[in-house]
Amino acid sequence: MVAHVVRLEVADYLELGIEHILGGPDHILFVLSLLLAFQSIRKVLHLTLTFTAAHSVTLLLAGSGVLLVTSRIVEPVIAFSIAFMALTAVFAPQGRLLVRARTKVGIVFFFGLFHGLGFANALEQSELEHNLVLSLLLFNVGVELGLAGILAVVVPLILVVRRTDWYESAVQVSALTIGAVGVAWGLQRIGLG
Repeated sequence: MVAHVVRLEVADYLELGIEHILGGPDHILFVLSLLLAFQSIRKVLHLTLTFTAAHSVTLLLAGSGVLLVTSRIVEPVIAFSIAFMALTAVFAPQGRLLVRARTKVGIVFFFGLFHGLGFANALEQSELEHNLVLSLLLFNVGVELGLAGILAVVVPLILVVRRTDWYESAVQVSALTIGAVGVAWGLQRIGLG
C-alpha cells in the first residue's frame, strides 16, 4: 500500500515539474534565448547543464526554507534575464560581453539561480508535507524532462534551418522579439508596464 502512495507522489511531482517548465513561457523563452547563438550541441548542453545546476541549488534552498527571496525581486529578474540573454547573444559585438565562453556560463549560472527561485515559488502552491527532499528532487527531474523535451524539438530544427540563407535574419528577429517580451514582462512585474 505504501509503495502505491510513493508512486503517486513521484508521478505528481514529475508532472508538476514538466508542467511548470512547459507551461511557463518565461522559462521556455530563457532556454530559447540560450539557443539563439547556436554553435554546437556540446555548447548547448554545457549552457543548459549550467542552468540546471544553478536552478537546482536555489530550488532546493528555497524549497526547504533555507533561502527566502520575495517574488517581487525574483520575477522581474527572470523577465529581464530573458531579454538580456536574447539580445546580447545575438547583438553583442565580437570581443564584448558574452563572446567569452566563461563569462556566458557565469551569466547563465547567475540567472539560473533566479529561475530556481521561480520554480520554488511555483511549489509554494503545492503541499510538500511528505518527503521534502524527495518532492523537490522529483519536481526538478520533471523540470529537466521538460527542458530536454524543448531541446529535443528545437535543436534538430536549428540544425536544419541554419543551412538556409535566411537563418541569421530569423535569429535576429527572434532575439528582438524575445528581448522585447522579456523587457515588457520585466516592466510589468516591477509595476511600470
